[in-house]
Amino acid sequence: MSAATERELKIFITASRLKKFVDLKKLDQAAFEQSYFADSTVEAAYRIIFKKSSNIPSLMTGRLRKSRNGNKKPKFFATFKGPYLSEYSRAEYETEITESTYKTLLPLCDGYTVKKTRYHLPGSLLIGSRKYPIVAEIDHLTEWSNTFFTVDIEVNSDAHIKALRRGDHSFEFLKQGTVDITQEKYAIRRALSMKFLARNGFSQITRKAIKSLFKKAQTKLHQPSKTLRK
Repeated sequence: MSAATERELKIFITASRLKKFVDLKKLDQAAFEQSYFADSTVEAAYRIIFKKSSNIPSLMTGRLRKSRNGNKKPKFFATFKGPYLSEYSRAEYETEITESTYKTLLPLCDGYTVKKTRYHLPGSLLIGSRKYPIVAEIDHLTEWSNTFFTVDIEVNSDAHIKALRRGDHSFEFLKQGTVDITQEKYAIRRALSMKFLARNGFSQITRKAIKSLFKKAQTKLHQPSKTLRK
């Protein structure tokens, strides 16, 4: 199984700020249920799914996802991720699996099943005179908080990451009053990671991190619009 390289920024935005710019009801959305393999079972799960792989890559995490879009039948996926190659990129191994395989692997997970709704907002990235299509994936932790959202934007190159941080994109709601979580301290990044939430729930550690991000987001509202940098 060959790896793809995941490059993305994760951005924090308050619900009040987001809803001034974006009507979520008009966007395509999907409901996710995510569970994470225990550290002791992630390699076993990889072997079950990728039986033909002779070598197991270095793995930091593995998850199961159940995805439902409207009234369509749910889809099931297994995803494994390696160590970070940079502050925003890492190796990723993902495949669609059957419901039967999903049910077989679910007991290998521990902690909570994280439930969230993801909204898809198409946009564009401007580099020089060229436009590149991108999508803002707006996530709401449906069972835990209505006060904030996180936004994931995945791109194909490091140059695209730099353009995002310069504000060379069409998402006006991200150009002021947001925080680039990718550039935050490890403790903040960890507290809002899906793996940490699955292991610990919406804990006091996460609440403290969110409080800090709220303060930073409010400060950035009074700074010049354009950039996502710290």
